[in-house]
Amino acid sequence: MNLMGIFSNFTRKQLYIAGSVIAGLVIILIVTSLLLILSKPVPKESTFIGTKETGSHTLLQLHLADLVPPENTKIPSMVDININTNGDRAVGTQFILQYDPSFMSNVKLNPIYPTGFFPKAKIIANYVDSTNGKINFAELIPDGGSPVIGKGEVATITFNLTNKIHTRSTTIKFVDTADVLGTKTGESVLKEVQNVTIPKL
Repeated sequence: MNLMGIFSNFTRKQLYIAGSVIAGLVIILIVTSLLLILSKPVPKESTFIGTKETGSHTLLQLHLADLVPPENTKIPSMVDININTNGDRAVGTQFILQYDPSFMSNVKLNPIYPTGFFPKAKIIANYVDSTNGKINFAELIPDGGSPVIGKGEVATITFNLTNKIHTRSTTIKFVDTADVLGTKTGESVLKEVQNVTIPKL
């Protein structure tokens, strides 16, 4: 095929227009690609954003309620586990928390029961793996129970700090399997979790 012969049939003006159209399309493609990249949200280091259900609004939050130096072994430090459904209807929650066992000892999770956020829930799991630094907890309102809307306290974590807290801070964080259960089978209403950092003392 003689390409020179084909292009010789076009006038200079026609070739200029064709070239301008192609260049314009290339620019549009480049700009569109850049906009798609820049539009992606950058997640915060301390926050996991759930994407299990579109329209979820519920927040699970760790809050440092009481910080006691390691020299005081009689009184534990405390972290609250709070929930705010922001209008979602919830029937239970399940989560695993990760912590550094070299910073924390005598770790216990204490459900707020029966006066907590899920007052009629059944505790399905509540155990601490002190070797690997994991807390596993789950509770669920039995079939026929009323879902809960609003905000409140799910549980507290009590622990004693070790002398390592004098060297640097440490974090208690949710792993990505954290969930808040909605009223439909398999429904998740969890949107966001917030971890907590225990500061250096």
